[in-house]
Amino acid sequence: VLELAASSVLSFQTPDVDGYTTQFELLYGDVRIVYTSLPVKRIVEECALKRGLPLAPSLGIGSYLCNAAGFIIMDYARRNRAVGGFIHLPPHTDLAMRIGLGFSLPLSVILESLECVLEVTLEEHSKRVL
Repeated sequence: VLELAASSVLSFQTPDVDGYTTQFELLYGDVRIVYTSLPVKRIVEECALKRGLPLAPSLGIGSYLCNAAGFIIMDYARRNRAVGGFIHLPPHTDLAMRIGLGFSLPLSVILESLECVLEVTLEEHSKRVL
């Protein structure tokens, strides 16, 4: 799942490994939303529609660790005129079977999807640089 945006707001009731919970905590002191600089439309066209890979855009990054990581990456990319985004990866089949998860993808499909994302992103980025 290609996340389109992330927020500087963290909110989670399930404790982390240290027992910490929070509601409406700000990462950087103000409420902001940052957007991916990955070429999501082109990635969906090339990787999902043409190649049939399981990639789709989403605004469902959540408000916990993934959101914090996504926000930091996307904000850094924005400030440094770089390419940055966040991709939620499902567990691979072997792991899912070992720990009893319902949804998974073969590792080969996950790797092929990431490879396609990188190829398209590099193609698009090289067009902008030249």
